[in-house]
Amino acid sequence: MKNPDEERYAMPPHQKKMLWRELKDMFTLPEGVDEELVKKCALKKMALALASFKKKLFGNYIKKNKESDWDSFPQVKPYWEEFKEYKLSEEAREASKKNAINTALKKYNHHLGLGGYKKAIQKWQKMEQDLMDRGIRPVTWDWPERSKERLSANGITLNQEDGSFVVPLAMEELSQNLVTTIQEAREGTFQLHRENDELTRALKNCEHRGRARDIGVEAANESAQDHEARRLHNRKRVKRRRDADDRRARIQRDLDAKFIAAQDIGFNTPAANIAGITVVLAGNPDPQVQTVVRIAQRALLQINQQNPMPSISRGRGEGEGESQVSRTPRGHPKRQAAPSNNQ
Repeated sequence: MKNPDEERYAMPPHQKKMLWRELKDMFTLPEGVDEELVKKCALKKMALALASFKKKLFGNYIKKNKESDWDSFPQVKPYWEEFKEYKLSEEAREASKKNAINTALKKYNHHLGLGGYKKAIQKWQKMEQDLMDRGIRPVTWDWPERSKERLSANGITLNQEDGSFVVPLAMEELSQNLVTTIQEAREGTFQLHRENDELTRALKNCEHRGRARDIGVEAANESAQDHEARRLHNRKRVKRRRDADDRRARIQRDLDAKFIAAQDIGFNTPAANIAGITVVLAGNPDPQVQTVVRIAQRALLQINQQNPMPSISRGRGEGEGESQVSRTPRGHPKRQAAPSNNQ
């Protein structure tokens, strides 16, 4: 749904149609050209040009308390007082402060040029392919596309001698985090889930709520029926994810219980070495260490199933001069018969 506060500043549709008609009068489109696509791109360029023009008016005149030369900008004069009043209002000042704070929080800046991602991606792919043709495997060859594109857009390139990273100082932390996260995803210690991918974890911040990648701006104009269908789909997806997490937790609890039982049975036996190591390592939160712990637990259970380990308590006191107790085949002490009264 559209934001009402933003909608009041949007250009009315009839004005967009008027601008498009005036632009078409100046140009002749070749046959076979998608007119809607040209219209969309043209209106976007107009919006950027208008935003830049208003920014210059504010910086060159309003902030300096100067009046514009109306001979140079006759089209602005009818709207000047209203524009000036808004820019000096409390609402505009608050919005400016908020934007300044958000800008200060931005750590990484894209460097794409006029061609944007479309041209830049072709250049990055050619760079990787040139290295592969020379027998050099780039570091990013089998990386997720989103992660590769983010690094390249922020100024990281590939060394043409060995395919390693050439990292600007401002990008060192992100590049190291991304290398570590991708390795964890391959080892299985980090589980990917939709927007919670390698890049999101490396950036250490979540995607903005409501953002939908690879859908485009049309998602903002969806009908109420489509919105409700998407909401129900997301609710079912969240429930499936929660149920899967519960199943994994239950399996891990059962595994831990079996492990503790096997550990008690195998105490002070050769397999106790495995159990002791896992107990020591269990307190280490490192994901790789926890993976080793789970592997060791499963190995101990398999050993116990193939060769059940007797408890040391069954032989307690043997060889130490203590009286030996007769036991049943299951290891329980045999009951002694009560003394007869006839004796």
